[in-house]
Amino acid sequence: MESHLAWSNIIAPQANRDRLPDDLRSAALNHPLPRRRRYLQSRLLLAEMMYQLYGFERLPPIAIASNGRPCFADPALPDFNVSYAGNVVAIMLSHTGRVGVDIEFVRVNQNSKYAQLQLQFLTAAEHLWLRGQYDPSEAIAQLWTIRESVLKISGLGKNGFHTLQLQPSSGKIRSSVTPSVQSICHVTGGIAWACSQSPALGDIHFWKMRDSGTLENVKKQTERELKHSASCLRFSNSISHYQENI
Repeated sequence: MESHLAWSNIIAPQANRDRLPDDLRSAALNHPLPRRRRYLQSRLLLAEMMYQLYGFERLPPIAIASNGRPCFADPALPDFNVSYAGNVVAIMLSHTGRVGVDIEFVRVNQNSKYAQLQLQFLTAAEHLWLRGQYDPSEAIAQLWTIRESVLKISGLGKNGFHTLQLQPSSGKIRSSVTPSVQSICHVTGGIAWACSQSPALGDIHFWKMRDSGTLENVKKQTERELKHSASCLRFSNSISHYQENI
């Protein structure tokens, strides 16, 4: 099984905007300018992924699923999920199962409204684990991205916090809605990211958009970084997967 995680800081001027259908570009004009930019940014990145991985010259039609998530209108095409943090957009895509991705800025100010929201849903096991972490701000952001990425699979979002429990010390996930799921998260450049897949994470290919507007496979570099990083966390509904090396 394979999945693909791609990210881009700002869509390059050379990105091929012809990959976007005319109706999608027209629909984007209905959004306020900041949202329009993020929307187009994500669709350009997704379009480049579909071209490079599957040969689609134009982004296939997108629909809205019953749980409110965007998806390809053709059910034979891969599942995908999108997340934003400032000017950064990340997309996870896979043919095998449902996927969720989340990226967040690491917030040093634990008194901020958003930081307090993150702390509100921590379990006793998470609080105990946090007390042993060198950088609590990074650790809190990681737990939040894991939580968000898993809940995006079901489409519950912030309405589903009560359905999910994390046990960081053992790398276990307990979800009453998505019982079979595996996740990985990391912190890099002040941003925490996490991706999850149900029923299981397979071999992940990591991609980054070049200034030329094309995708660069950074799988080897990213795997090397994750292997030697103390902030790389893996979660699963089975302890055996947590113990595997990337």
